[in-house]
This record gives sequence, structure tokens and C-alpha cells, in this order.
Amino acid sequence: MKLFQKGFTLIELMIAIAIVAILAAIALPAYLDYTTRAKVSEGLVIIDGAKLRLEEIFYTEGWIDSARIQQDLIQTQNLGRYVQKASWNLGAAGAGGATNIYVKYNQQVAPVVNDCLGIWASLDAGQNGSNLSTWTVAQGGNDKITWTCASDTTDNIPFKYLPTNCRNATFGFNHC
Repeated sequence: MKLFQKGFTLIELMIAIAIVAILAAIALPAYLDYTTRAKVSEGLVIIDGAKLRLEEIFYTEGWIDSARIQQDLIQTQNLGRYVQKASWNLGAAGAGGATNIYVKYNQQVAPVVNDCLGIWASLDAGQNGSNLSTWTVAQGGNDKITWTCASDTTDNIPFKYLPTNCRNATFGFNHC
């Protein structure tokens, strides 16, 4: 009487487990980086509303006066799961005279806890780097506000966690 083998041998099981372990060792860090980058991107979504409001005022009125900008330019309620603070500066001295909107991340974004990510405004009509509150739309109205994304220089967010549109920043900021 012949016995038929049923099941797997020990060596086959060990090879299968080794293959799964190698794949997990490669995939898990990539997955964690991906989820952290998604959490960091949530900050840019919060910033987007304030950016749009600033541009709308600039293009409809032709200029921006800090007295006309309400303190509620950026939402401070319902900041999502990963942002603990959102704020803005309209040519504030602490921000080097630059106009910026930034967010600060909370404890749930483990690699970037208390780090900041922000966007800075510049105008393509030769007024780059100046205070947005002194800008005016030139005659003809062809001026365009350009926003540049940057990270806090004291606690830089690692490059691999930055959203794609923030990876080309050539400067940082010290205001968070």
C-alpha cells in the first residue's frame, strides 16, 4: 500500500515564511512613510482656504491692507486629526516681513511632532519678498501671486515626508 504525501514539508513552509518576511521588511517602511506624507498633506488642505481668501481680496480690491483682513482668515476650529495650530502673518516682523500661512502638527504625526509647514507669497511684478500688505495690482491687472511651500528651519520636516509640491523649496522659516 502506497502512502500519498499530504501538505507541505517543513522546508517549503520556512521558505514561504522567509519570502513573506522579506516583503514585509521592504513594504512596511514605505507604507509608514506614505501615511506620514498623507498626514502632512492635510496641513496644506487647511492652508488652502486662507490662501484663496487672500488672493480673492487682492484681485477684487486691488490691494491688501492688514486692517481689512479679519483674524479668522484661517480656520482655527476643526483643524483635522493631525494639525494642532494654524496661523498666518501678513508681513509680520517675526516672519521677516514676509506674508505666510502655516500649520503646526500634533502628536499623531509622530515623525514631525510640533514641526511647521507653511506657504509664502510672492508677486511676479517685481515685488517679490516684500510685505503683501504693500502690494498693489499693477495697471492692467496681470500680476500673479505665487505661493512657495517651506518647512520650519529649526525642526525641518524630513524631505521624504514633504508633499511633492513642497520638495523644491529653497528656504525655510523661523516662525512657528
